[in-house]
Amino acid sequence: MVLHHAVSAAYVLLSKQPLAKRILSLGGLPPFMGQIPEAFADSNALKVQAALGIEANSSSSIVPSLVNVPAEDLLQKVPPTMQWAPVLDGEIMRDPVSLGTLSPWDKNALPGTQFVDAIMVASSKLDVG
Repeated sequence: MVLHHAVSAAYVLLSKQPLAKRILSLGGLPPFMGQIPEAFADSNALKVQAALGIEANSSSSIVPSLVNVPAEDLLQKVPPTMQWAPVLDGEIMRDPVSLGTLSPWDKNALPGTQFVDAIMVASSKLDVG
């Protein structure tokens, strides 16, 4: 499994579960891009549902509705001011992550390093930071 987004790839290193053998990190978002609390993510989800006109009573009924939303609707109806960031979920994202989390390359801080055989990092003039 190769993950093609810098944030997604980097967060795999936080997991205690073996999620990837090799990581390709294209682009940079220092330090990752911050994290948001679960309650904030839930609030964002309700705003997206409202913007797209999705009425659902459970998360299991929301997913099929989102899958069927045309990409144009996502781009046009969801406000561009929404804050998108990884969620502190208590599972993979147990604690806030910063560059300091990565600096010691500590296997306790980054349990995914025990499962990942290789990490390739690429940069571009368009990268921020």
